[in-house]
Amino acid sequence: MRKLILPGLLLILLTSNLIAQKNFKPGYIITPVGDTVYGYIDYRSDNLNFSRCVFKETEQGEETKYLPGEVRSYYFIGGKFYTTKTIGDSTYQENVFMEYLVNGISDIFYHNGNFYIEKDDNFVKLTNEDIEIINEEGEKRITKSNRYKGILKYLYGDCEEIQDDIEKSKLAHKSLIQISSKYHNLMCTTGEDCVIYEKKVKFLSLDVAPIYGILKPEYSIKRYIWSDHMDLDEDYQILYGLFLDLDPNFLNDNFRVIISSNIFETGLKGEFTDKFPTSEYIYEADYSAKYLKVGLGIKYIYPTKGRIKPYLSMSGDLNTVLNSNNWLRITHRSLLNDYESVSYSNYTMFKDFYGITTNIGLEYLINKNHKLFLNFGYSYGAYEEKKEYEDETMKFTINSFYTNLGYYFNLF
Repeated sequence: MRKLILPGLLLILLTSNLIAQKNFKPGYIITPVGDTVYGYIDYRSDNLNFSRCVFKETEQGEETKYLPGEVRSYYFIGGKFYTTKTIGDSTYQENVFMEYLVNGISDIFYHNGNFYIEKDDNFVKLTNEDIEIINEEGEKRITKSNRYKGILKYLYGDCEEIQDDIEKSKLAHKSLIQISSKYHNLMCTTGEDCVIYEKKVKFLSLDVAPIYGILKPEYSIKRYIWSDHMDLDEDYQILYGLFLDLDPNFLNDNFRVIISSNIFETGLKGEFTDKFPTSEYIYEADYSAKYLKVGLGIKYIYPTKGRIKPYLSMSGDLNTVLNSNNWLRITHRSLLNDYESVSYSNYTMFKDFYGITTNIGLEYLINKNHKLFLNFGYSYGAYEEKKEYEDETMKFTINSFYTNLGYYFNLF
């Protein structure tokens, strides 16, 4: 277990350090007096982007942290636009950065899961909360208020052509952007364009990689009647498989969901002697198996310039036996006389088991849709072969070290 704890703690410490790293992208800020200053802005998750703007004028320049109100707006070139707005009620108000989605006759904003609309002198939160309805029989049911539709119909009441669109709308980015821009195009008489700032990204992208690697397993076998455990060191084995790298684009750009599957063959031979005051037991093992390993986890890619990207990952695994051969000979020898007996056990060495895997690696970006990677990993797994009597139960621990080489290509 100590072998598992150390890599786990190491991964947590490294990941914590990497997540704290900045991710600067080209952009500009607009000062409170309206000046535009170009430079680089730290691009993070929405939660952080809503609360602060870390800016520097040059790549090597000094960083300055701005809170909402200290700059009017900030913009990532070709990406998202955030602007200072005031929210709250008569008892408490605060400045926040909101994502600016649409700039037209009416403006649409997004902040912490909520949408806001601004038109003329009205700045209103669009809501669609659950409400309870009681019918004539006294039965209760929960439905949506659709309050946002009433607000949109009121603010867009001078445009009859858009009322059906409002009725069919959803309280979501795409729907609100379409309605707001359509209203602008129908009602604008000055010829000004309706500007949509929303970053256009796919909801999900998928990279697939065939992989080829080398595995070095170490086995430890403990039978509860033994005074010690048997360590078996196996030769290097070949593995091959397929990795899936999922990029949910609504999350932080540096995180990926990973699904791995690989097949490897393993086998071991070893001998262990368990000595007692008057006798000894000699255990001789000869095992082999083919496994299918399927993992699900998360990967953090360190934001660097250039084509080489370091990364860390951790996953939970299910290891399934496809086929196996099991052979264990037990020789019982008396130390007081010449008595000796030999028996063969039906202990199943290789069984299905759960495990955990940590990886550290490098990706090399060939182009937008193709990349090579090399990683080094450690896997831990353990399971028991239970018997009728507890002292005959055997516990198997597997520690594996491996390296993989793969080639990612983008499917969508």
